[in-house]
Order: sequence, then structure tokens, then C-alpha cells
Amino acid sequence: MLPPRSKGPVKIPVRPGAVHARATLELARLVLREAREPLAREGILLELATWGYVTTNAGLDSALAELDGDGSVAEATNGFVWIPEARGLILDAILRGDRP
Repeated sequence: MLPPRSKGPVKIPVRPGAVHARATLELARLVLREAREPLAREGILLELATWGYVTTNAGLDSALAELDGDGSVAEATNGFVWIPEARGLILDAILRGDRP
């Protein structure tokens, strides 16, 4: 689970005037980046609700599909996990296809 929060994110990373779908995408990204363990859809929706943001299951599914499509998250057996961007030597090994 996430550490307890009282007020939600300090600054919501959504530009003013952004459409609701974009806001859902960015907030779902933030929830998953801060999670210490995989989160099910219900856990993501609950965390968003504690921040005062409400969306539908369809809206969250759309955001998760986009995040999954660009490789930012993966769906595990017990929920969604954030996949950090590979850099440096790790990225080089991935691109070369090195195996241990």
C-alpha cells in the first residue's frame, strides 16, 4: 500500500484546461510511481479518491491501457506495477541483449 497521505499530491501534474482523460492518466501515473507494491484497479481508484479525484472504471482502464502501451506500467498477477525508465549501463545491456 501507499504511505498515508493527508492532502494528496502537492502539485497535480496536469496543465490547466487539460481534458479529464489526461488528468486521469497523469494521476494514475503518479499513484503507481509512488506505490511500494503492485496496486489493483480498486487500490488506484481508492488512492485517487483520497486526493479528491474521482473517475470511472472505464476512464481508469483507458489510462492504464495507455501507460501499458508505452511501457510505463505492467500488469502483474496482483495488480499494476510501475516500470522505471532504464538508463546507463542497464539500458546498454538491454539494447545489446546481454544475458547473465
